[in-house]
Formats: sequence, structure tokens, C-alpha cells
Amino acid sequence: MMLSFLFMMFALIIGILRLMSTNLFYTPILANFYPLHSFVMVFGFLAAVIMTERVAGVASIPAALHVRSPRVMVPLTIGGVIVGVTGYLMGLAVLRYLGGLLLVSGSVAFLLTLRILGRSSGSRLPFDFMMLSVVSLIAAAALSAVRLAVGNLGLVMLLVGFPILFILGERVELTRFTSKVGHTARFRAAFLMAAGCVTLYVIANFPSPPWVVRVTFLSGSILLLMVFIVLANAESEMIGQLLGAGRPLQKYVATHVRLAYVWGIVGMALAVTFALSAFALNLYDAFIHALTIGFVGTMILGHGPVIFPGFMRKKLAEDRLSRLPLVVLSTAVVLRVGSEILLLVLSWQVLNLIIAISGWLVLVTVLLFIGMTRRAISASAIGRKDPERPRE
Repeated sequence: MMLSFLFMMFALIIGILRLMSTNLFYTPILANFYPLHSFVMVFGFLAAVIMTERVAGVASIPAALHVRSPRVMVPLTIGGVIVGVTGYLMGLAVLRYLGGLLLVSGSVAFLLTLRILGRSSGSRLPFDFMMLSVVSLIAAAALSAVRLAVGNLGLVMLLVGFPILFILGERVELTRFTSKVGHTARFRAAFLMAAGCVTLYVIANFPSPPWVVRVTFLSGSILLLMVFIVLANAESEMIGQLLGAGRPLQKYVATHVRLAYVWGIVGMALAVTFALSAFALNLYDAFIHALTIGFVGTMILGHGPVIFPGFMRKKLAEDRLSRLPLVVLSTAVVLRVGSEILLLVLSWQVLNLIIAISGWLVLVTVLLFIGMTRRAISASAIGRKDPERPRE
């Protein structure tokens, strides 16, 4: 967890510096790392964190204690990131291929781990989503040994598809006890659309005429947009109930989930518009960051207080949870996406300045979230030691 957090901070810093370099402030510091931003963020942070989260699940299954895949998937993935980054920085193809092999091996081990968890679970559909997300990750790992995601829509969407589909699988997993029969049918339909989406994004990586790339990207994006709409609609009633009468933690999560779905739908609507314009409208950064910062980032903020304390075997005080990190992150996304859209019709340099600033707001969000979580855990510990002591 600590190593994956360091990868996240490193990827965030190089992403901010790259953003400044493309918006008025050229910063040669770490410039060689700029193309590696998405590679490090997805494999070094998101994949490693999600894998670690599932290791705890396997530990609770006695029949799976002898299985090796949960023990090797994180080391293989972390090793693949280190070797792959070294290969790209040194220009050594052999290290890139070795890094890709390690990443593919770690991802396959993760797929096997999810299969074990799925078999022991009472509900198969959430794990179908999660395993589909890992199929996207495996394809991205293999392709990343040959090229990076910069300028490659198919590879970018496979990388982005991993956290999106895994998070959607977790939403299905968390809501399966309250889902109605009709909702379950919607989840299945959404899974079929998601599978078609991943297939199309894989096809987009094959050498093809530009119109084929455009059609496959457009078709895959329409399917993913429909997935977001279907799942958001299926969860809307439950989210409304939690916002009205839930515990503080439930209200906190529900607020984040509802806003995350909004950003997911906005991001995919922009992606569809981008494809329909034959890539003439420069909406690439707008839709990518609506998805990655808006949807994925907001979901991480929402699920973090549920997941992270479990890693540390700690409890948190629900009344100490704050929505300030969400406000700052939402401001960052609005500034980033809104300014990118305005740049289509306006040539104001102040918009480039706003975009550059928005990257730093994401870093502020991370720091605020860490501080909030630590305070909530500390307050819970104090409350257990002295239950009669009033909280400030």
C-alpha cells in the first residue's frame, strides 16, 4: 500500500508538471517521465491498490490459502512497473518487454484470484464486471510493452476501462443485497454492453484505416455511456434513500457515488462528441479527465473511508468525515473540463492558466483526504478509550 501510494504521488506530480508544460509554463523537470504518467498511475497505483484490497478477501477463504496467485500478483505488478519505466527511460526494448511480461503475469494472477473469490461468493455478476476489467488491464499491459498510451485512443481506453469497470463491479457488489429483480437484469445488460466496449477498444489497437479507428472508438464509447446510464439509473433510488435517512458514512458514500456517475456520463458524452466530430473538436483532455479525475477520483474518495481503514485494521468516526476533499476535487474537474471546452471557441490565455492550476487542486484533494481519514481514525480510537469524553 505504501509503495502504491508513492507511485500515485509520483504519477500525480509528473501529471501536474506535464499539464503546466502544455499550458503556458514549460517545466523541463522530469520531462522524460511525462509520457509515463498514465502507465504509472494505472499499474503502479490503481492496479496495485485494487489487488491489495482483494488479497484480504482471499485470506478469509480457507480453501484458497494454498493458492499462489494472490501472493504473487502485487509483486509481479510492482516489478513490472519498475522494469517497464526503466526500459522506456533507458530506451531498452528488452526491459520494456520484460516489464510487459511481468505486468501481464500479475494481471493474469489477479484474474485467477477474482475467479476464486467469485466462486466463493453468492453473487457472480459483480465478479464478471471485475474480471472483465482485468481483461482490459491484461490487454493494456501487453500493449504497453510496445508503446505508451500517448496518442493512442484504443490503449488509453483500455487503461481507463480497468478502474472504471472494476469500480462499477464493486457498485454491483455493494448493492446486490438491495437490488430488485429488474435491477439485476439491468446489471446483466450493462455487463454485456461493457464486454462489447472492451472488445471494440481492443480492436481499435490493431493497424486500421482512420475511419475504422473512429467507428470502433465511437461504438465502444456509446456502449460505455449506456453502461453508466443503466447503472446510475439502477442505483438512483437506493442512493436517494441513503441521502435522506442513512448513517453519516452512508450519506458520505452516496453523495460521492451520485456525483461520480454524473462525471462518468459527462465524460462519455464528450467522448462520443469527440468521435462524431471525426476528432476535429479537441475534447480529448476534457473527456479523459472527466472520467479519470471526475468518476474514478470521486469514487476513490467515496469508497476510501470504507476500504482503507480495513487495511489498517482500524475504525473511523463517521461524524468526522468531511466533504471538503470532494468540493476541491469537483472544483478541479469543473475548471479543467470547462476550460478545455471553452478553449474550443475562445483563445483566452487565462483558460490555460486555469487548467494548469486545476492540477494542483487534485494534489490538494489528496492531502485533504489523507488528513480527513487520519483524523477520523484518531477520533474513533479516542472514543473507544474514553467513551464518555465529548468530541470537539
